[in-house]
Amino acid sequence: MTIFVLPIGSLYAFCKLFNITHFITSRYFLNFFPVFLLIIYLALDGIEINFEKLRKLMRLKLLFVILFVVSNLIILPFYYRSEKQDIKGLVTYLKLNLQEGDKIFCSNIGHMPVMLHYFGTYPQQRLYGISFLKVPGEEIHYRHSFTYRNKIFTIYHSKICCNQYIADGNRLWVVVEKNNAKKLRQNTPFLLKGYFDGSFLNFNRFPYDASIYLFLWDPKSTEEKGIDIPIE
Repeated sequence: MTIFVLPIGSLYAFCKLFNITHFITSRYFLNFFPVFLLIIYLALDGIEINFEKLRKLMRLKLLFVILFVVSNLIILPFYYRSEKQDIKGLVTYLKLNLQEGDKIFCSNIGHMPVMLHYFGTYPQQRLYGISFLKVPGEEIHYRHSFTYRNKIFTIYHSKICCNQYIADGNRLWVVVEKNNAKKLRQNTPFLLKGYFDGSFLNFNRFPYDASIYLFLWDPKSTEEKGIDIPIE
């Protein structure tokens, strides 16, 4: 039991002690799985021995194997089709709606390489080279231009948005997560144009809703309406 308990127990205690949540995942408990199956088998075997009448009606061990296989077959497609965040769906929407001169702003810089990948822009080496500009007294501004359908677009990121990106009057798409989406919807003229669900990640390992919200600011279309969904 020491082989099974000590590694997982030590990791769990370390993460609890230093308030680290994102390292505790289900895969760290896989070495308990054979012990779990053995315990289940012994429990079912004991039930069949003590309740002979029940054994004549059904085979509990066979029933467990069938349920175990069926449950895995049901979950398996969702496991391979689901993504941590639906950035692919986000980029698919942008591909259908981007116009020449549009800009894209990401509140999370980690979204930029993934979006570039789905736009078909790949790094020349192992990692993407993202340009940045450091203005004295201001935040660092990151940017990366890419070509889509023979038109050049640019993705931006900084901690401050969005006056510096809409000064020229072109449309601006803003990609934000839930917390920033609430603020953007309440205090700006941006219209909510897309919602990409990531609420299935709202577990203890991810103590937040990983959904992505897409907003649009279009100075030339004051009558355009956004989608009306609550951001709770």
